[in-house]
Amino acid sequence: MPTPARAPLQLRVNSVVVFLLMVSASVWSGCSILPEAAVDPTRYYVLGTTATIPEVRDPQSGVAVALRSIDLPTYLRNTKSLVIRRGPHEVRYEDYARWAEPLDAGLMRVLREQLSQSSGVRSVVTFPLLGADTREVDIRIRITQCEGGVGADGAAVALFAATYEFIRSEGEGEVLGRYHYIAPILPYEAQNFAQLAERLSESAAALANDIAQRLPTR
Repeated sequence: MPTPARAPLQLRVNSVVVFLLMVSASVWSGCSILPEAAVDPTRYYVLGTTATIPEVRDPQSGVAVALRSIDLPTYLRNTKSLVIRRGPHEVRYEDYARWAEPLDAGLMRVLREQLSQSSGVRSVVTFPLLGADTREVDIRIRITQCEGGVGADGAAVALFAATYEFIRSEGEGEVLGRYHYIAPILPYEAQNFAQLAERLSESAAALANDIAQRLPTR
């Protein structure tokens, strides 16, 4: 019979043995005593263009252009979330649907790629310019809408609009023309943000085509 002084020690030893047996049983049964890591539900999206076979063209034909800048309204510039317009004065940020790159960088890439495929464009460069870059017309673009929204019938739609101006590269920067572009409203499946990114890509490509059609000649 253990003495009273040794009884607490014996109880502690028994408790340790029971705990080790429980841990061993959990391991052998495939159970984990640690909580599972939460899965991040965030999805990331990019704008893109449709790959086409480059046209064979005269390297001296067309206009050499430079994309000077793409400005975004603050509500688009200061977030990586996709934006859904819920009304004239209300927008919603999708916390788990985000752009994988800054939106202005994605738009610049799409516009450059699309303009490069236009028959009236000889070359496209972007700022900051390199020493070997040449251009005749600069293009400054301000995006006024690039988001999801709700159509008149309540369906989810892509909203895209922009203003742009042509500036003579030489001299004092004469403005050669200023235009406003509103893309056709394109439907997409609600909560299908990959499809929304695709529709906004199509709208950005359509903006590039509009710019190419209005591009001043040399």
